[in-house]
Amino acid sequence: GGGGGGGGGGGLAPPGCVDPSFCHTCRLARPLRSKHCRACGVCVRDMDHHCPWLGNCIGRRNRGAFYVFISSLLLDTAALGALGLLAALRPAPGGGAGGWLCSEASRACAVYDALPTTARHMQWALFAGAAAMICPLAVFWYNRTRNLLSNLTTNERHNCKRYPHFKTVDGRFTNPFDRGVAANCHAFFCPGVQLEVEADDGLLET
Repeated sequence: GGGGGGGGGGGLAPPGCVDPSFCHTCRLARPLRSKHCRACGVCVRDMDHHCPWLGNCIGRRNRGAFYVFISSLLLDTAALGALGLLAALRPAPGGGAGGWLCSEASRACAVYDALPTTARHMQWALFAGAAAMICPLAVFWYNRTRNLLSNLTTNERHNCKRYPHFKTVDGRFTNPFDRGVAANCHAFFCPGVQLEVEADDGLLET
């Protein structure tokens, strides 16, 4: 198998971080920060993690789009929960059971008018479902943001003790890839700038 993992900056790796490992499955020399994904069966540059929901690896070429997707999903879930809570708490105009959301769509809300209690329960259920989803989503988004700002991948953060280039001479943690917030964000969302100076070595960019 080709498990394990190494780096991924390719030709732009910091000084002292140029020892690629060899993937016996793909038969490729893996640049620093790249890693073999057993689920996809390929080596991926700047491997972050394998997403089972998307069925794809998150790496250099798609990590920016993935971050935007997670951010949008978090905002959508928060908005959905807020609307559900507002609809459940706000009384209907004139004391009617239809609620303010049905003031302009009486036919579409016929079920609401016929079963006001059930509809109100559905609104609370909508809020509860959104609240249950937003907590793990917020934690996941926070971790992605922390990695983005420090120019680390999830794989590197979880396995930094395995990689010698994350250790100083006295054994303390160091991040040789951190170039500051602005440069880290640019490298994260604009990987094409790095690819222009790197040769095609057969690794999957995702």
